[in-house]
Amino acid sequence: MGMIMFKLFLRRGAIVCCACLFGLFFWNGVAFAVDAPELTSRERLTLSESLGDLTNKDRWSLHLGVGAILDDSIDRIATGDISRAEGQEGEGDMYLIGATYTLHEFDWQVGDSVFHPQLNLPMVLTIFDEEEKGTFFGYNAGLTLRWRDFPWNSFLYTNFETGLGLTYTERVTEYERQRHPDRDRSHLKFYWPIELAFALPAYPQHQLTLFIHHHSGGHIFDVGGTNVIGLGYRYSFGAPLD
Repeated sequence: MGMIMFKLFLRRGAIVCCACLFGLFFWNGVAFAVDAPELTSRERLTLSESLGDLTNKDRWSLHLGVGAILDDSIDRIATGDISRAEGQEGEGDMYLIGATYTLHEFDWQVGDSVFHPQLNLPMVLTIFDEEEKGTFFGYNAGLTLRWRDFPWNSFLYTNFETGLGLTYTERVTEYERQRHPDRDRSHLKFYWPIELAFALPAYPQHQLTLFIHHHSGGHIFDVGGTNVIGLGYRYSFGAPLD
C-alpha cells in the first residue's frame, strides 16, 4: 500500500493536490508546536464527549482527496492485497470534493461509558482521470456512521466512518469494461465509503484522512465494480474542543 501511495504522489496534478492537503494539516502542526495552548482536563475530556446541541454550521464538514484506482476486489483489499491498476487502459486516479452533514448524534451508555457516534449524510463529487480515456464525473450520496470515541483521543484524535449509498458516473470506468467485456455495465451502483481520520488533539477540526471508496453493482445493477484508495483532508466545523 505504501508503494501505491508513493506512486500516487508522482502522478500529474496529484502532487499539487497532495501538497495542499499535507500543507494544511502540517501547518496546524507547526502552529501547535510553536504556540500550543495548554489543554485543561475538561478540554481533553471533550475530545470524546458529545458536541451537545449542534448548530446548523457545526453539523457540516468539508473533504478533499485524491486516490488511485485499484486492480483488486474488495475482499482482496480486506486481506491487505492491494495493487494499483497499472499497465492497462483502466489505469488512473480519482479526485474528490465532498460535504458531510450530521443528521443525528447518538447518546449510547454502555456500563460507565458514554459513546456519541454520529449518523451522517455525505455528498461527494468525484472526478475520475483515466490515463487513456480522460476525465468524467461521479456523484455519490449515502448514510454513514462515524465513530469518534477512541481511548487515545487526547494524544491522537481519531474517528472512523463507513456506510452505504448510491453513486452515478457519467461514464463506466475503463477498468470495469476491461474486467467484464461481455457484460452490460450500469452507470448506477452502490457506494461504500470507508474512512479513517486523524488530527492533532489541539486542532481536531483539521483531519488527515485515509479512505477507500468501493463502487459496485452488487449483483443488482450489474456484477463487479471499481475500488479506489487515497488520502485526503477534512475540515470539521463541529470538531469537539469547546
